[in-house]
Amino acid sequence: MCEHVEGGEDGSIGKSRVLASDTGKIKQLEKWPEVPFGQEISGPCKLCNESWMEGLEDEARPFLIPMLHNEPVALKPEAQRTVARWATLKLFIAHLAHRREQQNISSDRYRLFYADLSLPRAAQVWLGRYSGAGSWPTDYNFRELFVTLNGGEEPERSNAYLAGFTIGYLAFFYWGHELDRGPVADISAVSPYVTQIWPATGVASWPPPALLDGDGLRLVMERFPINGWV
Repeated sequence: MCEHVEGGEDGSIGKSRVLASDTGKIKQLEKWPEVPFGQEISGPCKLCNESWMEGLEDEARPFLIPMLHNEPVALKPEAQRTVARWATLKLFIAHLAHRREQQNISSDRYRLFYADLSLPRAAQVWLGRYSGAGSWPTDYNFRELFVTLNGGEEPERSNAYLAGFTIGYLAFFYWGHELDRGPVADISAVSPYVTQIWPATGVASWPPPALLDGDGLRLVMERFPINGWV
């Protein structure tokens, strides 16, 4: 990615992890600096890293590179699936960098993804376009959520998550949960800033109409309707 992102080898970036209720109330906030593309994460073995994971990288590259160069792209459904799988891989690897007690994406999701590249059952994935006015060349935000259903009590453990990360001009938003009959996000409030790629519903065009500025990643995540499901 460094080869296709301006300034991909210099500077520092900010990362954050938030625990929040479904009403948006923040329970805990952590922030830390990091060298772009410099973090090494233990988890995948050498065989996986050099086989199916590398294969997924190769499959996604033709669709990702134009967006990393800030060039318009039309993604057919199969291309959307490929890019969504790539985003899932990157999210799952980034999640392993959280302390073990802070990892709320279940190990079953990892096993299913390893078995046949199945996206998490509840996953929804959107793309945005980042202006580069803030953290560059990458940014990462993870919101660990406690979602209540049918007016019940707030769960003791987090049961949903919303991740946002950027790579150059390309932004990803990833929603998922661990509920049997969980919610589907209605993103109408932020629709000018995002293009849905999963579930795929037709040809998806990037970039979306509106541009994310320096605070855009955080603001879009804060405006996701965590308590307004359809």
